[in-house]
Amino acid sequence: MSTLRGLQGADAARIALLESFGASRLKIFLRLQLPTALPGIMIGLKVGIALALAGAIVGEWFGDTVGLGVMLLQALYVEQVVQVWVLIITSGLLGTLLYGALALVERKFVWWRTA
Repeated sequence: MSTLRGLQGADAARIALLESFGASRLKIFLRLQLPTALPGIMIGLKVGIALALAGAIVGEWFGDTVGLGVMLLQALYVEQVVQVWVLIITSGLLGTLLYGALALVERKFVWWRTA
């Protein structure tokens, strides 16, 4: 939704100006609509990366044989409290690392964002 909102947020007057200069739809997209939508795209990616990590861990509970989710369930079954906490902290650090990497990409490539 944030990507769609960003693509629709391109100024109609600027689109008309580019069209009056003979710009193709591809050039209008690459030069105006995509840069306008990139802040919204990055917001969607930030939300998605957090939900994807949680979804991957929970998804491993239902049929996978390896991974953080499986290790977490096995540690819960045999009541290994220390291992449970280590896995929870590892999952949190992984989420923080992924979010931080995405924030660095945003800072480098979407430097004109308004918020």
